[in-house]
Amino acid sequence: MLSKNDLENFSLLNNDRQKKVFKHFYRSYYNFVNSTVRNHYSTEDILQEAFIRIIGRDLTKINENKLKPWLLTVTRNTTLNYIRKYRRDSCSVNIDDIINKLHDSNNIAEYMKLKSLLHDITELPLKLRETIYLRVVKQLSYKEIANILMITEGSVKQNIYRARKIIQNNYRVNFIIRFEYRAIITENKMLLV
Repeated sequence: MLSKNDLENFSLLNNDRQKKVFKHFYRSYYNFVNSTVRNHYSTEDILQEAFIRIIGRDLTKINENKLKPWLLTVTRNTTLNYIRKYRRDSCSVNIDDIINKLHDSNNIAEYMKLKSLLHDITELPLKLRETIYLRVVKQLSYKEIANILMITEGSVKQNIYRARKIIQNNYRVNFIIRFEYRAIITENKMLLV
């Protein structure tokens, strides 16, 4: 667990303790940053920059119980700054890499559903994607998400609703297209017979 004391006195800690503190920070926020930028090396750069910002700040005004949301906010803002700076480079997404990391299934239908779902999630606007990530992956409450993203709880609920609606609509459209495609194939086979 990251403590306020460790971050405030980071330069005074021995090397082993410094490594442990950074590794804990790295493990805690790697998935959050990587889900946004989708590049391992960029994620590492962002985490290092965020950590340097964190240990360089005066933490006396931050309560111990608000430390975790504050760390996530600094990490999020560093990520957004990176995206703004390197927007052209961050356009490529390799969904297959994400799927291979998250899911190793022998069931092709399940794999395709997951691939379609992940594609729909990556196509969401950043604000909606962050909200869904914090709710589903990090399993945070609406209140915690609101504090982290600095929005109201109502906005959090609205973002989650919108994201789910977009994903649902995309799923329905894909289902209808697949169904019509199967019907055309079946009809053509019937004509050939």
